[in-house]
Parts: sequence; C-alpha cells; structure tokens
Amino acid sequence: MKAVNHIIIKDKLKSGISFLIIILLSLGISCEKYLELEPTNVLAVKTYDDVKALMGSYLKSFVTMSHSLNGTTIPYKNNTAKMVFQFYSDDLDYERYLSNPFGRNNRGLFNNSLNWQEPTSAGIIWKEYYKNIGFFNTIMTELDRLKGISQDEYNLIAGEAKVLRAQYLFKLMPYFAPYQVADLGLPVNLDAEAVGSYNSNRKTQAETYDIIIAELNEVLNYGTSPKEGYSIYYDKKIINAILAKVYHYKGGSAA
Repeated sequence: MKAVNHIIIKDKLKSGISFLIIILLSLGISCEKYLELEPTNVLAVKTYDDVKALMGSYLKSFVTMSHSLNGTTIPYKNNTAKMVFQFYSDDLDYERYLSNPFGRNNRGLFNNSLNWQEPTSAGIIWKEYYKNIGFFNTIMTELDRLKGISQDEYNLIAGEAKVLRAQYLFKLMPYFAPYQVADLGLPVNLDAEAVGSYNSNRKTQAETYDIIIAELNEVLNYGTSPKEGYSIYYDKKIINAILAKVYHYKGGSAA
C-alpha cells in the first residue's frame, strides 16, 4: 500500500511540475511585455512645459509644507539637522527656534554647534546644498536642449534656476570657505553632464564669487517680466538683495 501511495505521490508531483513548466513557458512568451512597467516616481522631461512644471514644483515647495521634490530637499526648511548651522548667518530668529512650541530642547545642539562640536549638520548641509545645485544644473541642461522656445520662455525658468543656484553657492561660502584663506573657495560644477569628470578641486574665493556674481548679474539683465503665480526668485528686488549680501560679505574676505 505504501508503494502504491508513493507512486501516486510521484505522479502528482510530476503532473504539478509539468503544469508549472507550462505556465512559466507561457509567461516567458510575453516576458518582455510583462516587464514593460511604467515607473511611477519619474517625470520624463521632454517639452518646455515639462521643464517648467519641474521648476514650478520646486518653487511651490517654498510656499507649502512640502520639504522636497523627489528627494531634493530645500536646504533651509524647518529641520534641526539642516538648520543648526544657519545660526551663523542672519537667516533665522534663534530664540524662536530654541524655544519652539513643540517643547524640544535645542539649546544643547545649538551650543555644541557654536563650538564646532556637532559635525553631523555640516555634512548634511554640504550634501543638501550641492544636491540642490545639481538639480538646477539638470534644469538648465534640459532647458538648453529645447528647440523653438522664445527668449522670454527661456528666461522665465533660467531666471529662477540661476538665482537659486547662485544663492546656494553663496550660502556655502560662510560655512566651508575660511574667510581669510584666499585659495579655499568651493568646488563648483555647473554642468549636469560632467558629474563624474569635472575638476572637483576647490576654486579660489575670488573665482567662486566671480561665478556667483556673474550668474546673478546675467539674470538681473533679463528683459522678461516675472510671471505672477510662478516666479518667486526671478525678481529684481530679490536679486539685488542677494547681490548686496554677496558684496557685503565678500568685502572683508580674502577675495
């Protein structure tokens, strides 16, 4: 009886395996079709409207509670790990931060940061600012690839991207460029196609400021009017304000 049962079980296993092979073969016929899945978290940038929408989504993050666009974090959003070093500038009301309504005690972190005893934030700020600069590089690369767009259409997007890119480069200077060491500016890459091949050595402070000021002056000379409901940083008042801060800070530096 055991032998008979053993034979029956073997036959059933063979039948099951054969059935499974048939299913796999039938799936294999359409395997390529089966794997043709549309990604759900990727925006294909092909047209002017695509580039405009991508830049617009980033700009919208400044006026909403959103903190990121596909992992590209706005550097000075309200996050302790990213903001602690902002106290070295005049961007924040530190009493409001240290006495925040959520009851967190940020004073120890703040005091350690003043003495450069809290290294985590420095690495995060370096990464997040450069990640944003890379995002604007991509915006400019995609914009430059487009054919048949008007100068006004170009300026509307380039104005936002270049002002923000210059602003973030300038923000990195007080953190990572020793004020009286002329040779230690920043590594600068403005080419999205040269991520692995650009010269990653630090530029001098003078060279870094030349890039920042040139970007801002270029946009300042655009004749295109800002677009209501879209433009935020493409605004001559903002550009002049940033330039004033750049010249003021640069004035006493090694540059």
